[in-house]
Amino acid sequence: AYLPMAWVGDNVFSIGQAYVLGFCVNCPENRDTVLNDLKEIGPTYYFAPPAIFESLLTRVMIRMEDAGWMKRKMFNYFMEHSRRVGTDILDRKPVSFIDRMIYALGSLMVYEPLKNNLGFTRLKLAYTAGEAIGPEIFTFFRSLGINIKQLYGQTEATVFICVQPDGEVMADTVGKMAPGVELKIADDGEVFYRSPGVFQEYFNNPEATSKTKSEDGWVATGDAGILQDNGHLM
Repeated sequence: AYLPMAWVGDNVFSIGQAYVLGFCVNCPENRDTVLNDLKEIGPTYYFAPPAIFESLLTRVMIRMEDAGWMKRKMFNYFMEHSRRVGTDILDRKPVSFIDRMIYALGSLMVYEPLKNNLGFTRLKLAYTAGEAIGPEIFTFFRSLGINIKQLYGQTEATVFICVQPDGEVMADTVGKMAPGVELKIADDGEVFYRSPGVFQEYFNNPEATSKTKSEDGWVATGDAGILQDNGHLM
């Protein structure tokens, strides 16, 4: 837990879920030691906005620019291979024996050392939300074998609107409707939702409440989206 605890996202993912599931919540020593503490702790469950994952990727690429030519060549070769087959291996999709062997060698020489450097060696599940994450950033981490998923939510929804199910994780969607959530797309493309977790009202601001929430419980997100035939929100 390193995000503002008053924010519903950190409150749900770090505090609320810990009460329900009984896991240990780790906090950094201070804001300047977050990345070093992440490596030292080695979490099994991690939540971060896209900006954090982008900064981690930038950190990796800067280090590789300073590496020797042989190390850079090896890194580029195995990362290209992981982008091609890594997500399929993570999702347990068919991959040829040769590609699996090359990926296993890449794990030994590149992927696992890289995950260890980031503090993700023990990571079983990660979520990102808060804004759109670049497809190349999302694919980079998943190709390493890191089970990162996107979700779409708002404070007004008590976070959850859409989540990505196992085996249906894509870089260009934010997943399917969470249990109990209804979605509809207005004629102008705006996403509306309603669910048992919808807020009651804005404190002492009935005008803002009426603009955001209809009498029958539909909440305007202010976001444009497309609901695909497979149920994913794009």
